[in-house]
Amino acid sequence: MKAYNRLSGLILVFILLFSSAAVFAKGKAIAVGQSIELKATKKAGVPLHKEAKPSMFGRAPHGSKAKVLAIKKNWYQVELQDGKKAWIVKKYIVAKASRTKVAAPKKAAEPKATK
Repeated sequence: MKAYNRLSGLILVFILLFSSAAVFAKGKAIAVGQSIELKATKKAGVPLHKEAKPSMFGRAPHGSKAKVLAIKKNWYQVELQDGKKAWIVKKYIVAKASRTKVAAPKKAAEPKATK
């Protein structure tokens, strides 16, 4: 019985590890609200779908920027820069690196010498 419990525990750990990997692209987690870039695998562009299943209605060019609105397994609902909303398969998405700049502290102005 202990061996069964240990085995079922290991299986559960593997399921959790691999299911959480579904929201990663190139080692970076992709979250709702995040800006992304689309990566086409063919010259025609990235397929755009009406639903989170095969329902293609158009294509977006390679390098297009978008914002993630929702995630369903391997499908991401995005809003393109032109305002168009579509579902895209995970393999066409690249997480954009955060480029937050930290401002250097400003030096205090030196007091003027008085005569």
